[in-house]
Amino acid sequence: MCCSCGLTSSLFAEKLEENFKKQHMNVHIEACDIHTLANKSSNYELVLLTPQVHYYKPQLLQLIDKPIITIPTTDYACHNYNHIISIIDSYLLKEDI
Repeated sequence: MCCSCGLTSSLFAEKLEENFKKQHMNVHIEACDIHTLANKSSNYELVLLTPQVHYYKPQLLQLIDKPIITIPTTDYACHNYNHIISIIDSYLLKEDI
């Protein structure tokens, strides 16, 4: 999960990971800032962009070879972890086909 400096997304990533575990899904989520994402992206299977940095997506798609999902602003603001999990799950299911 990537945000502007990695601070706001740290707590959010932790809570999102807890919600994955509640659904018996073994998913690890790390937070990082937009400036170190390109260097760290090889460690990740999927990149989540917070609303604060969603406008970087076109540039990031050219820099990194990983799928990128933007978290909807409303879901991020309301901590709608279940909907975000469903977005991620839908994407991963689509990729398995």
